[in-house]
Amino acid sequence: MTNTPVDYSGELLNLKFENTYQSNRIAIMAQVATFGLGWLGDGGTNQRMPLINMVVIYGNANTVLVSICDCTDHISEGGKKDATYIAEMFQENVNEFDPDDRNMKHECHLL
Repeated sequence: MTNTPVDYSGELLNLKFENTYQSNRIAIMAQVATFGLGWLGDGGTNQRMPLINMVVIYGNANTVLVSICDCTDHISEGGKKDATYIAEMFQENVNEFDPDDRNMKHECHLL
């Protein structure tokens, strides 16, 4: 039996995402006390869907994609992907990695 793309969507794709996300999160947190984390992101639009991509750089490992944020609702309500909105989106993800503010020095530098 050959698998189709539909077989890999939905439940299987969600399971793969959760496993990979948790594995990456464990690897990131194992090095955060030594190296800290660098958060980078960019905004873009893909087929009329406004997005913000967030990656984290840590230690001597590769960058890890942490989140792709869909900004459609915010934009449709008249909002913009301005510095304040982007900082809020990043803060949500930073808080997930360090909810007690113990491991990271939270600074935001927008370029």
